[in-house]
Amino acid sequence: METGAHEALVKEPQKVKLTPRLKDYGREMATQGLKPSRIRNGMARRFGLTESELPTLRQVQWFVSSYSKKNLHRNDDYDESLSQIDQLAYGPTVSDTNPFSFGWKRDGRGKPDVGNGSDEKQFLVGLTTKRLLLNASTECGSRPGVVRFPHGCHLQVEPSRVSCHCVWDL
Repeated sequence: METGAHEALVKEPQKVKLTPRLKDYGREMATQGLKPSRIRNGMARRFGLTESELPTLRQVQWFVSSYSKKNLHRNDDYDESLSQIDQLAYGPTVSDTNPFSFGWKRDGRGKPDVGNGSDEKQFLVGLTTKRLLLNASTECGSRPGVVRFPHGCHLQVEPSRVSCHCVWDL
């Protein structure tokens, strides 16, 4: 039996690491576009974790940022691209030669839903001018048989939107 003072080296408590199931949950939520703080709070609710069992917000932010950039192709240019698309949106003041943007789907605010670049939601946006659409619609019948030239175009111009539907000869 020993008597006297006994000293032992104590390690600092280690940070909680992101387990594979937390990473899977983080990927799923990041794909849906949730912010890291909401993902972290969701981890606590879904898995019944206490504050001490949760990874730090910084760890979740790093993981979500890394995953989003590598797999969802989200980067700093994405938000800037969306801003430019919004600036080029079609409106009644657009002249014949100024380009405007359009999309195939619309989101809840009526703006083009261009996607995020993932395989499920590809990044799609179109740019054109009124003049190009008018030329395509007037030349539809003038050059029959030319490969890859539209025929059967229908152009509809309204104060809030322009639509052009063409059948292409491939």
